[in-house]
Amino acid sequence: MNGQSLAPILADRRVWLFALVAALSAAAGFVLIPDQYAMTIVSSAGYWCVLAAFLLFARSLWETYRADLAGLAAGGLGRVDWASHAVVAIGGTALIVTSPSASRSSWTR
Repeated sequence: MNGQSLAPILADRRVWLFALVAALSAAAGFVLIPDQYAMTIVSSAGYWCVLAAFLLFARSLWETYRADLAGLAAGGLGRVDWASHAVVAIGGTALIVTSPSASRSSWTR
């Protein structure tokens, strides 16, 4: 029983770039940057890094679903599976309301 070869995967430059970035990140995080300096960087720039990551995520969602949203706008809301949306909304609401951490949160007081 022969499996698939890893040669095509290892020939892709993106795999090697990912491995290089992962190794550099691990070295920087665990060895090269002292703890106090890292805390200062995260305290001052952490919010902006999270904001940038969210914007990249939102852009990728837009690129992925732009055609679907255009078709939805052209075709109307009659083609939407409302039952699935209702199940997800009710389930999500139930999870948030019954979460043990929600009772300790400051926004529920």
